[in-house]
Amino acid sequence: MGTVRSKEKWDCTRYLNGTRTLPPAEEKANGGREGLSPSLLSSKVTGRTEGDQPQGEMRCTVLPSSLPGHPHCGTIKIDYTFTDGIQTEGNPNPGKPFCGISAVAYLPDDSEGNQVLRLLERAFEQKLLFTVASDGSGAETVAWADVPHKTLVSGGPESISYPDPDYLKAVKRVLKAKGIE
Repeated sequence: MGTVRSKEKWDCTRYLNGTRTLPPAEEKANGGREGLSPSLLSSKVTGRTEGDQPQGEMRCTVLPSSLPGHPHCGTIKIDYTFTDGIQTEGNPNPGKPFCGISAVAYLPDDSEGNQVLRLLERAFEQKLLFTVASDGSGAETVAWADVPHKTLVSGGPESISYPDPDYLKAVKRVLKAKGIE
């Protein structure tokens, strides 16, 4: 997978931007495609569910600290980034601008957490994790779609954080309903 280890964190070379390409510097450093999961390299499957998520980036970093409820492993931190853009067909107001966002989510760095990460990568590529929606003030912005994410490391399930023993199973159920398993 092409990794760099340090005392503080483990950087993944995974990079998703909705176009199946690496940024130029990483593409050159990785010989074009090394480090990407096989699902990112496969050709587009006809008949798969495709959402209206705008183009963005998904990066992961593995941290050495553990999440509440997952004491014997590190933490996968997922950073999602969407820049401002213009809405396309399928968004509420095609041709109108939307505001981008940066968002973060966390998974345990164990076998089930890594399985969910692979599923989330596929969902991101199929544009199912985010959408464009009104922010309540009339402006359109990138927003979470209906796939649950834990955006805080502690506080419990009622505050979108850990510990939550049912979370990983819930994500897999939601993604399976979207054809991702």
